Amino acid sequence: VNGSVVKDLIGGADGEVKGGDAGFTGDRVSLPGGSSGFAGYVDLPNGLLSDNSLNNGGSGQVSLEGWVRISGARTWSRIFDFGSTDIGGGVGGEVTGPGGGGEGKDYFFLSAQIGDDVGVHRVEIRNEDPPGGGGGVLVDYPTTAFGNDLHFVVTWNESTGEIKAYENGEEKGTMTTTADISDMNDVNVWLGRSNWAPDQNLQGEFDEFRVYDRVLTQQDVVNNYT
Repeated sequence: VNGSVVKDLIGGADGEVKGGDAGFTGDRVSLPGGSSGFAGYVDLPNGLLSDNSLNNGGSGQVSLEGWVRISGARTWSRIFDFGSTDIGGGVGGEVTGPGGGGEGKDYFFLSAQIGDDVGVHRVEIRNEDPPGGGGGVLVDYPTTAFGNDLHFVVTWNESTGEIKAYENGEEKGTMTTTADISDMNDVNVWLGRSNWAPDQNLQGEFDEFRVYDRVLTQQDVVNNYT
């Protein structure tokens, strides 16, 4: 239910369920999907991504890993989306509950689908908070995981700008960005919700979500998937 704690058993960075009709199945967080104005999502601590930048005293590397089941088609829904959204005057900012926001300004996301197409996932980064920050890059790749348990990993190496996406142990896409990890104004650190207000929230279940301060290797990914 709204306000329930999602415990971080390793690092102490607890999350919180926001919105309606979300709940725990015993070992998973279940999200109903629907409008970002009311549907449930998981809100994680601010800076969970950007703290890993060399500019902020971090390692300059980060890997985001999780196990999720996408059980329903929700237009442009997200697995994760870390960034900021327009709260007026073209400036990105924090949204503290369901509703609000507008255009995504800064973000680093993995989509559950592209538009209404559940057969494609997208990893995308945008750096426009403040405006004129440098645009963005993206990579799309096919998936057959809809309705089934999915293991995902997205890595970012700040020194090379290389971002890689893995699904069920296989590398699916690579892209390169000129942005630093610290360029992300990650005040909306969300599982199951987009920084673009019109996009719908995820319908599905999160089994586990992990953040590493290093780039997982291909063998790491395979081992964790296995």
